[in-house]
Amino acid sequence: MTTQTTAAATIATLISEAGNDLRGGIMDTTDLLTWAGRALTAGLSFMSPEDQQAFAVLLESGEVPSFA
Repeated sequence: MTTQTTAAATIATLISEAGNDLRGGIMDTTDLLTWAGRALTAGLSFMSPEDQQAFAVLLESGEVPSFA
């Protein structure tokens, strides 16, 4: 499995879990924000340090939606 495939599978699993929790009434807004943080962390963990830095620059410039 390539790094990109692994990242996609991890994020897909997180999305599926979040969807199930939302439908089941288990997740509220706070939980959703926590989940979004987990998904972002999972995605970033598969990026090179250079890509992480580039993403941080975009996030700080407001070009990427922030959950903070």
